[in-house]
Amino acid sequence: MRETLLHVPHEGWFGLQLFGVGWLLIIWLLVSATWLAYLIRIQGWNNDTISYIPVILVVAGVVFFVLPMLEKRDPITEVILGIPIRGYGTFVAMGCVLGVGMVTYRASKLGIDPDMIYTLAFVMFVGAILGARAFFVLQYWHEFQGDTTAQTIWQVISFTEGGLVVYGALLGGVPAGIWYLRKEKQHLLAIGDLVAPSLLAGLAIGRIGCLMNGCCYGGIVVGDDWGLRFPPGSPPYMRQIESGELLGMKLERRRDEDGRRTVITVAKESLAAAEDVKKGDRIVLQSESASVIKATRHRPDDATPLVTMKLPNGNVVGWRISQLPASSLPVQPTQLFSSINAALLSAVLWFAFPFRNRNGQIFALLLILYPITRFLLEIIRTDETGALGTSLTISQLVSLVLITAAIGLWVLVQRSPRLGNGGDSSPAVEKS
Repeated sequence: MRETLLHVPHEGWFGLQLFGVGWLLIIWLLVSATWLAYLIRIQGWNNDTISYIPVILVVAGVVFFVLPMLEKRDPITEVILGIPIRGYGTFVAMGCVLGVGMVTYRASKLGIDPDMIYTLAFVMFVGAILGARAFFVLQYWHEFQGDTTAQTIWQVISFTEGGLVVYGALLGGVPAGIWYLRKEKQHLLAIGDLVAPSLLAGLAIGRIGCLMNGCCYGGIVVGDDWGLRFPPGSPPYMRQIESGELLGMKLERRRDEDGRRTVITVAKESLAAAEDVKKGDRIVLQSESASVIKATRHRPDDATPLVTMKLPNGNVVGWRISQLPASSLPVQPTQLFSSINAALLSAVLWFAFPFRNRNGQIFALLLILYPITRFLLEIIRTDETGALGTSLTISQLVSLVLITAAIGLWVLVQRSPRLGNGGDSSPAVEKS
């Protein structure tokens, strides 16, 4: 796990900061002034010269207002660390680049204008990000409610730190792509065949971002010979604190009005057993936020209790960072499984493309194969619980819906006219 790859530092040269009223703004204004002076010299003060001013002002506004808001502080010392470059966002971006590259390569073989592909990719990217974030926010709305409306909004839009759902991306990106293709009078199913392998290739890279972020994790594995361990403050670590498993016990999920939960099991020689916790006890377990625990893990001498437990007799015990486990219990590497799964499915669709004999077959195959594998992967993932009163996760429910829709699409595709030559040589992507 590497949630943050690096920080773009707050301080620049000679004690002047980079963002806000700082070096970046100064450099931008100097470059802009030089460019305007050059334009005025060669063409005068005309409409073309004036048209650059709004762009200059927008970029200056981003440097002055937006970039300082992206800077992070140490939650304990309040020292400004700078703008974080997140592992999650970096790999999602790399996945998008790979996907666009794959589509452009095959489109060039078919004589399709690359500009149309680039615009389609941008439209689908925006729709996918909005859909993926909306899906996640609706699913975990309680985690985004801040003390103020501004805090809530900022947490909602901070998607580069994690919190995107693949199915949300599909539900947002596909309609956006359909809108653009209809606007350009392109054949929807033919372009869908072209894009399908790249969607999964991008997902294969993006899932590595999940590993870097610690999300989308699997269940606890039996034994210590395999499985991934995540550091304090990571999603698996925090979930195992919340469930009591990191302390050597298992708590029921339901809380009473006083926040107490029943102890289901207690492991011998565990932190819970050392405090004489027994099966059937009703306790209150609380912890500091993930950000505080992340910051404190580098301070082994910190005496602040990060996890507290109120016992049935009313006594409260707490554990410092040095007393808590140095990592989570080993969990199944579902992020890697998901990445390998997406890569294999992408290869299947890529090599099946030349053999299709009707438009839409490759896209329909995507909508059948991926939901099946995703349904199975959800069995070993534990980051989501049952939804809509069932034992199935929301992703499994969506998988069933997509499989049903894919069967209908496949029937529709099989009733459509056959392609003249099939494969790459066919006029499969001409305008309808």
